[in-house]
Amino acid sequence: MPVTESVLLRLLQQGEGTGIEFKRKINHPTKIAKSISAFANTSGGYIIIGISDDGLPYGIEDEKYPVDRVKSISGSYLHPTVNLSLDLVALNAKEILVVRIDQSRERPHFVVDQETGSKMAYIRSGNQSVEATPVQIEMMKLSVSSETRIEMGEPERILFEFLNQYGVISLERFSGLAGIPIQAAAQKLGALISIGIIQAGNRQGTEVFFLK
Repeated sequence: MPVTESVLLRLLQQGEGTGIEFKRKINHPTKIAKSISAFANTSGGYIIIGISDDGLPYGIEDEKYPVDRVKSISGSYLHPTVNLSLDLVALNAKEILVVRIDQSRERPHFVVDQETGSKMAYIRSGNQSVEATPVQIEMMKLSVSSETRIEMGEPERILFEFLNQYGVISLERFSGLAGIPIQAAAQKLGALISIGIIQAGNRQGTEVFFLK
């Protein structure tokens, strides 16, 4: 359903958070792309363009073709492309662009660096779009998969032995102890989280894992 003025006012009253972000302009395409990636990879949300950081309507009257620009950002900066719903809403005689992003069934969505071609995925954390960790990326893949396959082998034995002795481990430490690449270690940790054997946490800014 289209976003109406009453819906927009309700979103503005809620303020920025996990599901809402304000943007005054579209002059930083990469920032818009990061927000789109984060909402699509997490629980969906709204990017409201033409609103100042304090929630006041600034308008997009000085923007050229704002709807086309946002669609172009999604098509050029994101892989895979994210489906968007865009509505222009009049508020206090100013035009506001509301971009709705649903949680995607094709996640993870990556932001592609236009110069190097490197890719990074983002998630929402509070009112910020932050880079997803390798394990979080694997969890996204598993969340849209029809099944999770677990093979208990030597890396898992090493992991459980370490956790039973020390209680907590990082992705890099697990990768080194098990002698497997970071991505393989991330896949194994993601699978074990998905079936409820281990869980993730944060210790002094580092993602860590421990038995559930």
